[in-house]
Amino acid sequence: MHKTLKALTLTGYVAALGYVVLLIQFAMLLPQQSKPLPSQVDGVVVFTGGSNRIETALSLLEDGLNVPVLISGVHPAVQEDDLLKEVTDSNLSYITLDYKSLSTRDNAQMTKQWANANDLKKVGVITSHYHMPRSLLYLKRANLTQTIHPMAVFPERMPISFLVREFHKYLLTRLHIL
Repeated sequence: MHKTLKALTLTGYVAALGYVVLLIQFAMLLPQQSKPLPSQVDGVVVFTGGSNRIETALSLLEDGLNVPVLISGVHPAVQEDDLLKEVTDSNLSYITLDYKSLSTRDNAQMTKQWANANDLKKVGVITSHYHMPRSLLYLKRANLTQTIHPMAVFPERMPISFLVREFHKYLLTRLHIL
């Protein structure tokens, strides 16, 4: 019994150490600063769900980046007029709202459909920095033929629980469980 307890204790320490190492590796994948999108992108997609994502895309339009914009994963309760109330009439025609996507996987599939339908070659992807690794993984799995240019946004506040939860989702995605 004593040997079994020692073995279990050692296994627990190794598992905890492995978890910490994986969490650190995940943290190192996260963008440390936002890079502007290259001017030659011919479309922008926003994966909704966090602060500053939609605002960032709309500010690009306001600054003169006149390319199609897909806002993917808009909550069904959100009204188009409320979401786009600050958008000028001239920029409204560039925006497509996706109310069907319910997950990051759905966002990636919708991005593929939208990019192909609009004959896009270089697509900017806007999402939160902590969400970027999983988003890029799903976009890769969706087999997009377009070049992807990530643009991370940083929330004003981010509890550590967000990072840990996203780490768990990333692990499950890497293991093809999620």
